[in-house]
Order: sequence, then C-alpha cells, then structure tokens
Amino acid sequence: MAALTFVSLERSHAQSPTVVFASPTNGQTLASLPALTGRATASSGFIQTVRLQIREPNIHGNDGRWWNGTNFQTLAVVLPATVAGTNWTIAPAVAMPVLNSGISFELTATAIGNAARSNTVW
Repeated sequence: MAALTFVSLERSHAQSPTVVFASPTNGQTLASLPALTGRATASSGFIQTVRLQIREPNIHGNDGRWWNGTNFQTLAVVLPATVAGTNWTIAPAVAMPVLNSGISFELTATAIGNAARSNTVW
C-alpha cells in the first residue's frame, strides 16, 4: 500500500485563496488512488483555477517522477481540475496512476483566485 503525505504552506497575504484536499486525506494508506477532490475559497472574488500535481519521490534523492495523466515522467506536470463554486475535482480526462506498494506519493493543489493571487497545499 502507498502512503500519501501533504504539507500545508501558509501564505502571509490576507487575500490569498485557501485550498484543501477532501479526498484523500493526509497520511492515508491506500491500495489505489481515488479521484482527487477538495475545496478552495477566496477571501474576495472567486477561485478561477485549481492546478494539481501527483509526484512519486525518488528513494535515491533526486526529484522523482510526476504523473502526466497517463504515465510518470521526470519533468514536473500540472494537471487540470474542474472548479464548481468552492469545490474542485481532478478533471475527468485525467486517469489516476497505479500506486507502487510501500512508496509515499506527494499531492499538490494550487488555487488561483480571480485577483491573480495563489496558495498551495502539498
């Protein structure tokens, strides 16, 4: 089973959006990765875009691999999400990767508000 880890980054700007994962949850051990879902709110205006990343860190210390929607690759990839009000979900066209047993994966969500401010949660 694979473990998932999130690290929340706090932004000091009062108008940065807030973004959180609803599924999966931090530290959860999974046999397969469910659809990524969450919430994003803006202190003023609305959430324009949510961008996602799925990263498999390398146990040898290099940058690891990012999921591009069909395969893992060595260059970082941003995956699209669908935003409806304050809820977001990974775009339906993005297939979820098969998880490697015993490996931790990092999930990143970045919310961008219509005021062009952003916030990221890992």
